[in-house]
Amino acid sequence: MNSFWGKFTLVLFVLIQCLDGIYTYFGVKIWGYEIEGNPIVRSLMPLIGSGLGLTVAKVLVVGCGIFIYRQGYYKILGLLTVFYVIFVIIPWRSVFFSF
Repeated sequence: MNSFWGKFTLVLFVLIQCLDGIYTYFGVKIWGYEIEGNPIVRSLMPLIGSGLGLTVAKVLVVGCGIFIYRQGYYKILGLLTVFYVIFVIIPWRSVFFSF
C-alpha cells in the first residue's frame, strides 16, 4: 500500500471517529449515559461531562490510530475503520433513524 492509501485510511479513520463522537454525544443527550456501550467512557462522562468525556476518549482513540499509522500498519487501521463503521456507525444510524 502506498502512502496515499495510508493517509487516506488515516483520514477516513479520523472522520469515522468524529462521526461516532457526534452520534454518541446526541445519543447521550437524548437517552442518557446508559446508551454508551463503552463502560469506561460511560463512567467518565458523568464525572467530567459528556462533551469533555467524549473528547478525551476520541483524542485517545485517534492518537492510537496515528500510532498504528506511523508504524505502517495501514491494513490494520483500515480494518479498525471498517469495524467502527459496521459495529458503531451503522447501529447508531439505526437508533437515530428508527423513530
